[in-house]
Parts: sequence; C-alpha cells; structure tokens
Amino acid sequence: MERSRISDSGAANATTSRRYFVVTAVAIVALAVAVRVREAGLTRLWFDEIYTLWVARLPLDRLLATVAADVHPPLHFLLVAAWRAIGGESDVWIRSLSVVAGVATVAALIQLGRTMAGPTAGLLAAALLTLHRTHVFFSTESRAYALLWLWLTLAVWFAWRWLETRRPRDGAVYVVCAVAALYTHYLAGIVLAFLALWVLVDLRGERRHVPAWLALNAAVVVGFAPQLPTLLAQVARNTAEHWLQPPGLGSLVNLARHSAFGMTALIVPLGLLAALPLLRPSQRRAASLLWTITLLPVLLCWLLSRAGLHLYSERYMFFVLPGASVLVAAGIAGLRRRWVGVTAALVVLVAGARSLALSRPLPEAVEQAAALERLQRRVAGAQTILAADTHSLLFMRHHWPQHERTRLLWLGAEVPYYDAALVIPHSWIVGPATLDSLARMGAPWFAIHTHNSGSDVSAAIIRIQSLAGPPELTLELVKVWLARSEPGPRSHR
Repeated sequence: MERSRISDSGAANATTSRRYFVVTAVAIVALAVAVRVREAGLTRLWFDEIYTLWVARLPLDRLLATVAADVHPPLHFLLVAAWRAIGGESDVWIRSLSVVAGVATVAALIQLGRTMAGPTAGLLAAALLTLHRTHVFFSTESRAYALLWLWLTLAVWFAWRWLETRRPRDGAVYVVCAVAALYTHYLAGIVLAFLALWVLVDLRGERRHVPAWLALNAAVVVGFAPQLPTLLAQVARNTAEHWLQPPGLGSLVNLARHSAFGMTALIVPLGLLAALPLLRPSQRRAASLLWTITLLPVLLCWLLSRAGLHLYSERYMFFVLPGASVLVAAGIAGLRRRWVGVTAALVVLVAGARSLALSRPLPEAVEQAAALERLQRRVAGAQTILAADTHSLLFMRHHWPQHERTRLLWLGAEVPYYDAALVIPHSWIVGPATLDSLARMGAPWFAIHTHNSGSDVSAAIIRIQSLAGPPELTLELVKVWLARSEPGPRSHR
C-alpha cells in the first residue's frame, strides 16, 4: 500500500510538472506574439522591406531573375509573394510573416533548450529570446533574418535529436530545414558546416553512424545544388560590387553588446553564464555544440571579411541569439543554489524587458514618415520632389504612390544592385540637367535625403543645396529642402 501511495504521488508530481511546463510555455509564446505584433505596427515599411515587397510583386519568372541578379537566395522573396497574395500589402501584414517566424523560433527554442539542458533551461531560453530587443526587431522586419534563424534553430534541434535517437524522420527533418536555411540566406552554409563537423567529431566513438550522417548532409548538398550556379555568379558580383566595410574589433564588441540586450555592462556576466555549461559534465556536450555553431561562424566571417570576402555584417551575425539564449539559460538553470538561480534569472529577464521597453523604433522609418507628412502638406499638384538617395526614393514612391513626380537625382555611374537598382525604372532617374531645368523654371521644387550606408551621394546633396539653400527640415538622418527658385541660375551658397 505504501509503495502504491509513493507511485501515485510521483505520477501526480509528474503531471503537475508537465502542466506547469505547458502553461508556462503557452504564456511565453503568447507574450512573444504580443510584443512582436506591437512592434510591427510602430513604423512604416522602410527601404529594405520595400525592396523585398517590390521584388515579391513581380511575376514568378521575373522575380527569380531579379533575385538572381542580386546576392540573395530566393526562398524568402517567394514566401513574401505568397503571403502578399493571401493578405495584401499592409505594413503589418507584410511584416507578419517575420512575426510568425520569430514566434516559431521562440517556440522551437523551448524544445531545443528542454532537449539539451532540461525544461527550466528551455523555458528560460525562450523567455530571454522573447524579450530580446534585437530578436524582436528582426522578427518584425520583412527580411530573411527571422526565417533564417527559425530554420537554423530547427536544423540544430533535429540534428541533436538524430544524434540521440538515430530515427530516420529526425534526419529527414534536419535535411529539409538545412536546405530551407540555405535557400533563405547563404550564411546558413557556414553555420551548417560547423554543425556537420561537430557531429562528425561527436561520432568518433560510433563510427558506424558516420556514413548515415554523411548521407544526410549529402542530401542537403543535392537539395541545394540547383542554386549553386547562381551562387557562384552572386559571389563574383559581391566581390566586385559591395557596400560592406572591413570589420574591426569594435564590430565584435558591438555584436556582443547587442547580444547582451544592448547593455555593455552585461557582456561579461552573460558571457560567464554562457560558459558555465562547458564546466559541467552533464551539460558540456550540448554546450560545446552551441558554442561551435555560434562563436566559430562569427569569427570565421570576421576573419574572411578582414581578408576582403565581404561576409561580415552585424545584422547577419545575429543568428547567434537563439543559441546564446540557450547557453545563458543553461548556465542559470544549473546553478546549485536555487535562490541564486532564481535571482540571476530575474535580473536577466528584467534587464531584457527594460531594454525592450526603452528601445526606439527604427529612426530611418520614423524620420522618413515625418518628412513624408511635411511634404504631403507642402507639395502641390505636379511639383517635383528630388530624392538624393534610393532610400528616400523608395519610401516616397511606396508610401505616396499618387505623387508621380518623385525622381532620383543620380550624379554617379549606374545605381548599384545594393541600392535597389533592380526595382527602380530608368524613367525615375534624372541627372543634373533636370536640376538645372527646375532652377531655370522658377517654380517651387522639393528635395529629400536620408543618410544611409549605401552609395556616396554627397555630390547630389551639394548640387541641391547650391540651388535650394539650407534644408527646411533637418532631422538626425533625414533632410528636406524647399527651393523657391527665381528664373535664372542661382549662385552657390
């Protein structure tokens, strides 16, 4: 009888634990949805998102040709096209595809963390990612990053599951997720290569399973093979024409700061918590995998970019966030004294929540919206607006399509691919002759410039200011000019 009571008590405790886990997981996912939906509605679509949407509008053959002429794989553009066909082009709807991917990553992290480090670590890792301001931002931007992080998280999870069970279906799901990641962003290839190498090392004591793992990765290569000719052409294009600058040590520090909820003071404490699982025999194996697929790809991209291969961009490197969240959560969950672990978890979660609450919407989108509102009040009829850069042009053309007299003033050679040349009609591009003509006509005209990391457009800005004078509106990133020209040329100011 006593043994039966003990058994019943154990079953009841297990049921309670499962119920607590499920309820907490649902609450975390619900919170992830809430913060991301709210963020998605704070600003209008900006340059990168507008470019993605304009490509997604194209017929399938032109869409594929346009993406091939860029430097990205096609999967995200195809999904945006399908998403647009389902729900239209409102800003929140277009961004909701990334919201779904970001929330799905949070949900997947619960299971990844649970599998690798236990249920507490899984829930805490998901909570950390839910509140991480950088992940929230990219989960609400209509670009490929949130989708890439989802595929990589799933690929790691199912590779781990395959290692633990050798079940063919886990291996098959790994292949699907790995191929999808490669068709979403080429950076996935570096991460997956380190994952594949780590598994090979892990199988050194079970060599009979090595052929199966090699076969799974051969299937990944076969699945990606049709894209290889396009990739080679894109690599050549990126080598000859790019916007990325060689990274310095400061870029690595900045990546660490962003990963630490944007707080420099948390870099060392969170780094130490993430390193703790490497010191614990029960967590060391899983931690070594997560460190391998987070730290090593970043360092390799950084070194190759220093050598001139143009792979390192901070926004590309934020793929580390899911794995880093699991490592920090595992470090906290494994602390021996319960009160210390609870305190550490609360401190980190509060820091994340505070950082998220204080984060600003994307300044470029906010300021361009303010400039657009000013121009809509001032511009009459067929008056011309000159955009001194492609960021301003796409924003104006997308959010005020009724005004068809917005033109790009371009004084250099051809507009490069990274400045959205592939979606800008030649009829929208004008040179200095148009500017001089506007000055001679004497009618008011307007100009706008958004500071960004694309092409150098300083010559166009100088020409505009020589005719229009000081800006009428000056913000941190955006300037607007109103030129009330008199007939005849004006002198430089």
